[in-house]
Amino acid sequence: MILYVCTWGIGFKSKHLVIRLVLGDLYLKMPFIGECAWNSVGFCFDRWTWEKKKD
Repeated sequence: MILYVCTWGIGFKSKHLVIRLVLGDLYLKMPFIGECAWNSVGFCFDRWTWEKKKD
């Protein structure tokens, strides 16, 4: 588990979960779900999909 503070914000990382709070921006990366970002431009969500092998 890592908590870091930078010039413009803070962040948290625990294994594959990432949360970043930066000036005007929120970023979340969740394992097996996807990642989302929310800022002044809008909200963006990218879902990760893994296709199963079809034999």
